[in-house]
Amino acid sequence: MIVVPFCSLVLTVIAAHFVLGPIGWKIGSAISSVVFSGITGDFRVIFGAIFGFIYAPLIITGLHHMTNAIENAAAQEINVPAWISSWLGVTEPAIFGVNIPRLFPLICGMTGSACAAVICVSTTTTANAIGVGGVPGILSIQPQYMPTFALAMLAAIVVPFVLTVLVGKKRGVDAEAEAAQRAAEEEAAAEAANAEAEKNLVSENEFKAYLDGKVISLKEIGEGVFSAGMVGDGLAIIPSNETVCAPVSGKVTVLMEDSKHAVGMQLSNGAEILIHVGIDTVSMGGEGFEYLCKVGDVVKAGTPLLKFSKGAIKKAGHPDTAVLVVTNPNGVDFKFNSGMQAKTGKTVIATC
Repeated sequence: MIVVPFCSLVLTVIAAHFVLGPIGWKIGSAISSVVFSGITGDFRVIFGAIFGFIYAPLIITGLHHMTNAIENAAAQEINVPAWISSWLGVTEPAIFGVNIPRLFPLICGMTGSACAAVICVSTTTTANAIGVGGVPGILSIQPQYMPTFALAMLAAIVVPFVLTVLVGKKRGVDAEAEAAQRAAEEEAAAEAANAEAEKNLVSENEFKAYLDGKVISLKEIGEGVFSAGMVGDGLAIIPSNETVCAPVSGKVTVLMEDSKHAVGMQLSNGAEILIHVGIDTVSMGGEGFEYLCKVGDVVKAGTPLLKFSKGAIKKAGHPDTAVLVVTNPNGVDFKFNSGMQAKTGKTVIATC
């Protein structure tokens, strides 16, 4: 237990130090030499533009740190400071969170970086050492080059900003914002309508069938929790169709967003009911289920609430029996009718 890991560690250190290390050093030196030749040669302006343009993608891969050896000969002995924002040099959050998902801001930013690189290379702007990133990076620049570095930073800020605004307008970003605003207004209007409808809910003393099929008592389900009445009193329907409808008017209060197999409602008299499709179908993770309502909706008897697939439930090895239970009677007495064939929205299955 001790010797084997120790020997493995020794071999790994030897391999890294004497084999992988020299190889990596040679590769890094070769890359550094190419880049250094590019930014100091006759075509340094063109090379600077290209290198500046691809710098953002290099950040994604982490390969941008290879240039540290060019920026400062003693880079291996210097730790890269931790930057707290893009203005201070930390651009990964912006790149991964904003630029990459929309893509065009990434291209605009790369273009601005190319412009900044052209300015720096063409003016031979030089730093004393690797310092902080972003705008404060000017503190690391040799004094005589600070004005040109400031100009480069201005280009790196202004060019992407202007391009992003122009391209964004052309690509319809404003239209997206307007669409989002309209969606928010429509949602607010729907909430107001639901609130008004909730005020006007009429107390109903009859429950209509929420599915087509045979109505059975809870004991006939043959499943411990519902059959024993642990969730509440009620009944069940062995369905012949696949759309659950509201048995009575009320407000949708509970939805299972992960499994989509159940709907909870609150009635005008304060009682609460739950319609549960299938036995143990929560394990299906929502496959074969689709909600036709959302929490807060005020619905009338017969309003479609949920669609499900009898085939998917059967394939998963579960009964498709749909249970209705009163989870909170709120002092209301219920009487349930079973032992008959029901038609959705027509057959009376309970009274209160």
